[in-house]
Amino acid sequence: MVHRGTSAYNTPRSETATNEVLDAYPGLSAVLSFTAPSTRGVYSVLKNRSRQRTVTLVGCEQDSDLMAYINTGEIAAIAAENTYRMGYEAVGLISGVWAGKPLPARSVVPPFLLTKQNLNSAEARGFTSFPK
Repeated sequence: MVHRGTSAYNTPRSETATNEVLDAYPGLSAVLSFTAPSTRGVYSVLKNRSRQRTVTLVGCEQDSDLMAYINTGEIAAIAAENTYRMGYEAVGLISGVWAGKPLPARSVVPPFLLTKQNLNSAEARGFTSFPK
């Protein structure tokens, strides 16, 4: 069963929505959250209801506190963006346009699924830390 809720771009709204969904669907087994604030809200409700082990939480947008919850197994995964690379490539594209080069139709920086198993891997480092 899939339930699609309304957007929650802040933690309190996410907490309210999560409580409503858990009440309506007590057998819920997973939640996908699209923003860091909404992931924090879902996490808070699952923890307060002692449901972090029975409801799998996958979030988007990596933040240090959320990654710590991955490390403890309280959040299953975070779909992470390499924002440093996105910015670097955007500046390169802008510079190219200014130099008269054609702009590609599309530029993609693929996301990475951070999990407890790969959180400390070399590949994950590009999504969890930034060059100095």
